[in-house]
Amino acid sequence: MNKTHRKGPVTIDESIEAVQADIEKLQAHLLVLQTYKTLGAAIVPEAPRIATPRQQAISEGKRWYMPYEPCKHCGIIAERYVANGKCRNCQQ
Repeated sequence: MNKTHRKGPVTIDESIEAVQADIEKLQAHLLVLQTYKTLGAAIVPEAPRIATPRQQAISEGKRWYMPYEPCKHCGIIAERYVANGKCRNCQQ
């Protein structure tokens, strides 16, 4: 039986790249909104949907992801398991 291996833990660099990509999308949308405001438009396009770190990890087939917020149990920004969101540091 041939099993597919998933990628290991998320690196800080991967998390930084993902956040920077999200920032670029939002900056582009901000420019569009400012243009609409300058032109006096009453209706504006909807903001782009930004995938959460967990959604990105699921789509990439990863087992772990790096959240934006610290764990509510241990207070550390540690990796979380994609399947159930448990913190890798405190296992809760």
